Amino acid sequence: MRLRDLLKFDFYFADSATFRDNIAEEMAWHQDWEAHLAAGGDEIDSILYAKRPLISDAMLRVFFEAYEIVADVLRDAPADIGAKELTQLALGVGRQYVAQGRVRSSEPVSTLLFATARQVAADQHLIEPGPDLAARRNAFRQELRDILRDFNHVEQIARHRFVAREIEARQARQAGSQAR
Repeated sequence: MRLRDLLKFDFYFADSATFRDNIAEEMAWHQDWEAHLAAGGDEIDSILYAKRPLISDAMLRVFFEAYEIVADVLRDAPADIGAKELTQLALGVGRQYVAQGRVRSSEPVSTLLFATARQVAADQHLIEPGPDLAARRNAFRQELRDILRDFNHVEQIARHRFVAREIEARQARQAGSQAR
């Protein structure tokens, strides 16, 4: 639900109750998925290893990388930073991150994505002055980094599954060749 909340400016989602029902329907293929999810850790990995295909990293990473760039800019920005100034700073930081390999591609370095990222930041009350603004901005930045770390984990599982599937296919072809 948290990812849904963060992505609501980039995607259309059904209302919360319908969204939960859709998730439950989608996950019904995995017996006791809610218990596995609540258990965390290896139980979640078992769901991920069983799910095909795993595409969340490929589909969503660009949005969260753009959000992270904006969060990094906000860390040192004045409370009332304007949209144009935020976008210009984010473009500069984003280009730097591309050059440093801190983002996967140049795709998240986009004025459109930064405009949406600013909406997300405003929705999270990160463009409002307040005594704890720096702490809130840092917490948001850390949350985005945690999400991207989770995407890295999902990507690793997807890669392992792909390699295992390729090895199985190769072995099957070799067995078929030997049987002839």
